[in-house]
Amino acid sequence: MLGWMTGLGILATLALLQATGHGAVAGEAGRALARASGPLLVLAPAGVFLASLVRSALLATVLTLALAVAGHLAPVIGHAAAEATGMARAGWTLLSWLIPNFGVADAAPAARAGAYFVAYAAVYTVLAGWSFSRREL
Repeated sequence: MLGWMTGLGILATLALLQATGHGAVAGEAGRALARASGPLLVLAPAGVFLASLVRSALLATVLTLALAVAGHLAPVIGHAAAEATGMARAGWTLLSWLIPNFGVADAAPAARAGAYFVAYAAVYTVLAGWSFSRREL
């Protein structure tokens, strides 16, 4: 409910800026919000997945926050995977595949970045459904 209200508030603000002659500001704000929505699209199902894995809501929140920080540090993880050797390389490479790179939102074209984030969101949604189906209530 709160997510829908936030989205509607953002759309109303952008429409109001456009209607009052501040179209350039509305365009910049819209682009900034579009770039920020990709990581949020991934973090929502990832949070549900993590909440279905662990019993504690606090631990699920901390793990989701850790995923958000790691997503912003994904280039560092990729560099560690390239520089490591042996089993460490395999571990860093696996970690780089599991954690989405949130820098894609700024670097890639919008359609490609959107497809990237939707794919990660779909994977986390499927994992959350699988994990929840195996849980005993």
